[in-house]
Amino acid sequence: MTASYKYLKETIKIQKTVLKSTSLTLNPNCPSLSAKHQFLTSSPETSAALLWSKPIHIQQRWYSKSQDRGGKQKGKKSGHHHHPDVSDEEMAEFVNINQMYKQMDHVLDVLKEEYMKNVTLRVNVGAFESLHIDVEGEKVMLNEVAQVGRKGGQAIVLNFSDFPTAIPSALKALQASGLGMNPQQEGTTLYIPLPKITTEHRENLAKQAKVLFNKTKAALQDVQNKYIRDARKKTEKPADTAFSVQQKIHAIADDYIRRGESLMQEKQKELMGK
Repeated sequence: MTASYKYLKETIKIQKTVLKSTSLTLNPNCPSLSAKHQFLTSSPETSAALLWSKPIHIQQRWYSKSQDRGGKQKGKKSGHHHHPDVSDEEMAEFVNINQMYKQMDHVLDVLKEEYMKNVTLRVNVGAFESLHIDVEGEKVMLNEVAQVGRKGGQAIVLNFSDFPTAIPSALKALQASGLGMNPQQEGTTLYIPLPKITTEHRENLAKQAKVLFNKTKAALQDVQNKYIRDARKKTEKPADTAFSVQQKIHAIADDYIRRGESLMQEKQKELMGK
């Protein structure tokens, strides 16, 4: 009970001798008026008593239909905004979706091939044979200018007797390949000692797997950004649909990145023997 109501109660109590019979009725249509207007009395005496009493102000809060008394809006949930889905047909009006999927597939295929050939405990001769080197301004595979073989289980042998001028380019390509090899030259032959399988070697390969994944992630984001820019250029299309298309492209790229990350994690478990 508020102080105003207490005051009114005391006033009525004091005026009992004057108010022989009183009937007070709250006017529901005027909740914000003062006491002397809010209460209808059955006798003039009651009205006179209320005229000198303090006015009573009754506050009433009104809420919109979309809000409850807690101040929370109905029908809205906190958290991430919902991005409407877009069909491939709608996306095709903004970008070449088939080409986008092909490019992202290619990026993942390159990662798989790198893991298979270059990030493995058992060195594959094929990883050297398919290595590209620059010979007189032209890109060629290593097995086109050198004979690739093994010397027992201890080294890879590259024989450049037919194309000795390709040795400098081969050394440069080997160093940039990320294979972690330390080639030694004897005349027109390169010997590449094979590392022993130690914990350190396994850890280095696992780090290399992550480096390759990061390159893959950057390449996928490049594809994503290219097609988002293409979608933004379609200014004649509805803006809300264009926004949804951009969000969908971003989601597709994220999915490819997650798949690439799964490949990395599987390769690292394999390398560490887990």
